[in-house]
Amino acid sequence: RVNWQEDMELKVDPDLMEQALSGLLANAIDASPPNSRIRIVFERTPGRFIIRIQDSGAGIPFVPEPGNLEPGPSTKRFGTGLGIPVAYKICQSHGWDLKFRTPEQGGTEVTIIIPVNDGEAR
Repeated sequence: RVNWQEDMELKVDPDLMEQALSGLLANAIDASPPNSRIRIVFERTPGRFIIRIQDSGAGIPFVPEPGNLEPGPSTKRFGTGLGIPVAYKICQSHGWDLKFRTPEQGGTEVTIIIPVNDGEAR
């Protein structure tokens, strides 16, 4: 769990991370039925900070691959299919991992794993 009394400083390009996070959140919103919940979890464990986004949709319709910058299939009317490849590239450029899975209860869980040195938390 995150200790909210403790600040954590991460080296990040704020514009790029805003682009990645807003794209991943937009996907979660678009995939979820009306009036459902989207869960955002922040977790601090030794050596890493984790961001999880869980939606209530039908589950991701394909398996995203980290090195693939080709557009994926889009379920959006005017989607380009570039949101996930761009989010992967942004996370990789920061040295972070991005993972996708479909939990048994449905939906999609997106996990961003941010390695941190204990000296970075202050």
